[in-house]
Amino acid sequence: MSDTPSVGEGRTLVGVLVYGGEEFVPACLESAARLTAAGDADVVVFDDHTPDEAWSASIAAQCESLGLGYYRSPRNLGIPRNMNLTLLRALDAGYDHVIIANSDVVFPENLVAALVAVAKEDPTIASVTAWSNHVSAFSLENLNAPENIGTQDAIDRISNLLAAHFGTRSIPVPVGVGFCMLMSTAMVREVGLFDPIFGRGYCEEVDWCLRARALGYRNVLAPAAYVFHIGNATSKAYGVLEHWESSDPANEAIIDLRYPDYRQVLEAHDRTRVVHELRAEAERVLLLAAAAELGYVLEVSGLGREFDYGPEARFVLDPSGTRRTLRAFHGGYEAEIPVDATPVPEQLTALVGRPPRALVVRERSAVAPRLVAECEAAGIPVSDEYRYPQAVVPVMDGVGVTDA
Repeated sequence: MSDTPSVGEGRTLVGVLVYGGEEFVPACLESAARLTAAGDADVVVFDDHTPDEAWSASIAAQCESLGLGYYRSPRNLGIPRNMNLTLLRALDAGYDHVIIANSDVVFPENLVAALVAVAKEDPTIASVTAWSNHVSAFSLENLNAPENIGTQDAIDRISNLLAAHFGTRSIPVPVGVGFCMLMSTAMVREVGLFDPIFGRGYCEEVDWCLRARALGYRNVLAPAAYVFHIGNATSKAYGVLEHWESSDPANEAIIDLRYPDYRQVLEAHDRTRVVHELRAEAERVLLLAAAAELGYVLEVSGLGREFDYGPEARFVLDPSGTRRTLRAFHGGYEAEIPVDATPVPEQLTALVGRPPRALVVRERSAVAPRLVAECEAAGIPVSDEYRYPQAVVPVMDGVGVTDA
């Protein structure tokens, strides 16, 4: 590694790559326009010669009305070359940081501040990838993301909650993900541009990040910036990928040829479980916040009912008593909350800052009467909704039904 490039304090260029996408690009640009309001970022939309010129004209008009830059390539360049236009613009115009982003996203209001803050923590960081519901193996997934978190208000809320908890913390990842990735321009000068060998796209940011690793730099994931991402929307609509593919097989082969140990690096990183632990921590943060803001119910039930959405959070106690955890559900997220021998309503009240609105009983196990007694002692209403046994277990002469 040569002398470590310095990370500046100045402005950031956000380059949004566009090729079609009338279903999602307008919302992306609305969210991008808010990034300029803080005064530390400029946004330029790079239209890679979308075939529908009338649609491109409408996007150009939207950019003008929102105060965003717009450039339409004279011919289709493909994702790597289009990304390079963003990098070259950032270098030529004297920006300190550059963010490359897809257009099938909704940005949170804290995106630039959160990513830049992480980059400034360590001058050896080559790339900072935002967190998302759809960011390769590093995702904080949501069970029904378009419905639950596909709005600006929802994304802002999630990202601000995570920023308040994680601050400038980051975790190392083998490579960044180009759906929304920040680099300092000093790093771009050191590592270079994206390799156009990757044609229409996919794996170009993997190659860039692995080149940075070879120079001794690091790629990190920043949990304080959470971006909604549809994923592969344009690529599949225009035939870059088949409907079953998540990447380009030919470009993956180039990566394997250039970096023979890359797959082993990915497997070794997965075995560290660092992403799993981060995900579990974030899910607890979001579930406890939802319970504090919107209220919650406590259940004793053998069925998780993950898709049972409602305005309140739900904390479900395993009726078998074998797991000393509560399963928490809200808005498409699920978390496990450890509990001890202390009365459960007392523990939840301490964690959330308010007691449960009610206890809902859906079982006739030994756990249920204890929980009913604890809630009644705390003045928490009890709703008995037991209707039929929830567990089916085999018996010697056939199949038996049990209340356990």
